[in-house]
Amino acid sequence: MFFLAGFSYSRNGSVGYSTSKFAIHGMTKAVAIEIEMTTKGIKVIQFHSSLIKTLMTVLKGQEEIIEYLAKEIPMQRPADPEEITKLVLFLACSDASFPKCEASRS
Repeated sequence: MFFLAGFSYSRNGSVGYSTSKFAIHGMTKAVAIEIEMTTKGIKVIQFHSSLIKTLMTVLKGQEEIIEYLAKEIPMQRPADPEEITKLVLFLACSDASFPKCEASRS
C-alpha cells in the first residue's frame, strides 16, 4: 500500500519518491504473474491510497499542503485510517474472492 501522489504528480526533488512508487507497482505485478502461474489461492493486491489522516499529515504548518492535496481527491478530504483499514481487510478476506491482481485506488 502506498500513497497515490507518486503516480499523480511530481514536483522538484520528487524523482526518488516517484521512482520508488513505480518500482513497487512493477514488482507487485511481476509477483502476481509469477504466483498466478505457479500457485493457486494467493492474492496479490496493490493498494494506492489517497491522502490519509496520520500524525505526519496533520502536523502544524501542513494545512496549506493538505488543503491543496484534498482538492485532488474525489472525496475532497483525507481518509481516516479506519476507512482504509476496512477496505484492505475486505480485499484480503475470502469474501473478496474475485480480485487476484488489482491496483486499487481510494
